[in-house]
Amino acid sequence: MSRVLREPLLHFVILGALLFAIDRARTPREEAAPVVVTDGFVEGLRRESLRSTGRAVEDDEALVRAFLREEALVREATSLGMADGDVIVRRRLAQKMEFLLRNTAEVPPPTDAQLLAFLRAHPGRYRRPPRVTFEHVFFDRARRTDASADAAAALERLSSVGAEAPESLGDPFLRGYRFPNAELRRVEAELGGPVAAFVREAALGAWGGPVEGVLGVHLVRVEARAASEEPALAEVHAAVAADWEEARRDAALEAEVTRLVEALAVERRAR
Repeated sequence: MSRVLREPLLHFVILGALLFAIDRARTPREEAAPVVVTDGFVEGLRRESLRSTGRAVEDDEALVRAFLREEALVREATSLGMADGDVIVRRRLAQKMEFLLRNTAEVPPPTDAQLLAFLRAHPGRYRRPPRVTFEHVFFDRARRTDASADAAAALERLSSVGAEAPESLGDPFLRGYRFPNAELRRVEAELGGPVAAFVREAALGAWGGPVEGVLGVHLVRVEARAASEEPALAEVHAAVAADWEEARRDAALEAEVTRLVEALAVERRAR
């Protein structure tokens, strides 16, 4: 706990929140100078966008809106005495103000009904990928002259009555001889695409192969498969709650930034 209290970021959030509250309590607030938007100003925004992104922007209104958003955050940050600024400081101030607004937003604990609605609104995010349970015998290319031929010979022995233990026919494999309830993407990452494709399609209960893998050759027997499915809320409650809070904080930030932008006095002038 003492280590957490010594974190500089925590100090910044607490100090910022205090300054924010004090500033909000001031009445009345000094009237800010209007933001003057001219054709020349917009042209400057275009040049800056081209310089920073390498491509021309055709939507002038989008450029102005982005500037006004930044200006609102910078003015709010400056009013709290965060810094005075050049272009780099200005953008850092806007980022800091976003951080402060987002992390000081009041987000009450969600109800299970809210979380269930969030889960149903984002079905693909928490969906469990397809899984498979299988065992394999591994034949190491680095140890054998012809790993594929040795695997083919071992497959015949596995198919005979009273065959010896499968693992005794091959070479040691660091991750073990059985993959219970493994995601297909994990199988592909650890054993290779051909093995993942084989376990996805092979008949259940029978040894098959040889299958070329990343490190060697495999004989494989698939025991069971589970299709992709949506989990119950209880199974992913913590993840859904964390994502729900993130979404609420994002919404609170955008609402406050919108309020600040709308409070800006903006004058549009010709050249």
